Amino acid sequence: MKFQRNLIERLVCYVMLILVTLYFSQGVVLPGGEGAGTILLIAVFCISIFYLIKLALIKNKFNAFMRVWFLFMLMYSIYFLMYEDHASYGLLKSVLLNFLPFYPFYYFAEKGILTRNHLIAFFVVMLPLFIVMFIQSIAQLRLEEMRDDVVDNTVYLFIGLLPFAFLFRKRLISLGFLMIIWFFMIQSAKRAAILCGVVALILIVFEYLYASESKSKLKKYSIAATLLLGVGYFGYDLYMQNQYLIERMEGMLQGESSGRDLLVETLLKTWYEANDLIRYLFGFGYNASRLHSVHVSHNDWVDMLISFGLLGLLVYFALFRLLFLEVLNPNWARDKKVILILVIGIACITSLTSRWYSSSFAYMQILFLPYLLATHKQKL
Repeated sequence: MKFQRNLIERLVCYVMLILVTLYFSQGVVLPGGEGAGTILLIAVFCISIFYLIKLALIKNKFNAFMRVWFLFMLMYSIYFLMYEDHASYGLLKSVLLNFLPFYPFYYFAEKGILTRNHLIAFFVVMLPLFIVMFIQSIAQLRLEEMRDDVVDNTVYLFIGLLPFAFLFRKRLISLGFLMIIWFFMIQSAKRAAILCGVVALILIVFEYLYASESKSKLKKYSIAATLLLGVGYFGYDLYMQNQYLIERMEGMLQGESSGRDLLVETLLKTWYEANDLIRYLFGFGYNASRLHSVHVSHNDWVDMLISFGLLGLLVYFALFRLLFLEVLNPNWARDKKVILILVIGIACITSLTSRWYSSSFAYMQILFLPYLLATHKQKL
């Protein structure tokens, strides 16, 4: 009976991996559109709900992080139903995709069913697919705008792959994949993505120093210095070849934020001038930043405040607090703690500049993060 149950769970894990892979391969392997995507999502959500309930019923398994993770998802769903903003269903779908499958993948990782090799396989399959998507997207943008200098949001797909590159035990392989991703980030001219790439490249060198067990300090530091110089030269050379990116970076240093500062100012003013305790505590409702400004806020924290009020902001803050507490946990394997820092760094950067809780790279939150949390004591 136990063998049969383990076999079924292993099969379900593989099915989930295939479903997630197919969902994110739409437009290359599968045709884009609502039809195939909806069917895949329904299957993913049904399996996820089953394992959410299963984990909740197992004593001492539903830990503090899982409870806050669930509370955020529940809060978002309730607001959607209360305000009946069905035109924004796509946002709820993205939030559920970023949160709900966390539970089955955590369960499978803890059971030893979801392993490092599965994550590497996912990375190796998705990276070339995302490269194809990026090339298609940027070519289409250049054609539509009749110019070469464009900013392509498809690059956000690469952001979620950054932690996966750290799974290879040979650091030169990891570094090679990071440089490939970095190349496309430079081509996109997307500043938040480039910043995430910089953090990953710095951490790969730091991880070698931090996690290396080499007895020769001279050898260890020499290799680290060589890696740092090589990465620095590679990144600088790519950067200097992109004049449009240079102009965007210079504009950022001079305070140019593509209108984000005005959006944030407008929304904060709207919340502050509400003069209503209910608004202060519970916000203006589902996806309210879209209704109270010319565009969404491009900032999770502001969106939480305007849409869900101080209580919603507190729930979102609690998520990050628990993640940061894991960094301070001494029971983590050294190599995995460095990767966790990268995951948190990406979450912080994207939550401040665009969206993290409804990102296009949900696989980092639902596949990689639960694997890290469930196996944090084990070395890669």
